[in-house]
Amino acid sequence: MDDPNLDAAMHQQALAGLARIGRLSGTVVQFWKRLRAIHLREGGRRLQVLDLATGGGDVVIALARRAASERIPMGFTGCDNRQLCLERAGRESASIGVKPNWVCASLPDWRPWQPFDVVISNLFIHHLPTPAVADLLKAMPSYGRYGLICDLDRSYLGLAMAWLGCRVLSRSPVVHVDGPRSVHAALTAGEISALARNSGLTAARVTKIWPQRWMLSWTPMSPS
Repeated sequence: MDDPNLDAAMHQQALAGLARIGRLSGTVVQFWKRLRAIHLREGGRRLQVLDLATGGGDVVIALARRAASERIPMGFTGCDNRQLCLERAGRESASIGVKPNWVCASLPDWRPWQPFDVVISNLFIHHLPTPAVADLLKAMPSYGRYGLICDLDRSYLGLAMAWLGCRVLSRSPVVHVDGPRSVHAALTAGEISALARNSGLTAARVTKIWPQRWMLSWTPMSPS
């Protein structure tokens, strides 16, 4: 998936497979219940949410749809450095009538014009070497006041689930290779917790969630 020379048709097939896996993982539910809690903590005002490395936009689109269905005021922006992914995201969001903003930009060079209320990221951290993860965590408060980051938890069980799930839920050979490889590259919950503390997010919390993932979260009270 990280290969810039990946054939466009294979890339689209892989994005569709990852979207199917994502829908069944329940990750959107995990993000949504935390966003709803932040909305209440902020007195019910409209929140602006930024998704870093949004990929095909599946998480943002699902969250925007939930916000609309529950009539909770939230605006969503997805950022990715791959135009092909954002084009797919634009088509998918238009087809169901939600309108997130899409920004094509590279991290960590890009910075928003002002911090969003909440910055989220899903299954991006494992693509980065550890020093780059530390740099991104240090920069996170400049992206959003609250933060929610979800990624794979490296474990033998997670590896087995990725190997099986990717083959059952997708025909994409890219996904078949990328899933287990992603688990190998992932950080454990303990490792991301230590990195967050060392990066200045000393009040950040790490929670293990299904299926073999962790959620890192912090609030404006966390020192930056």
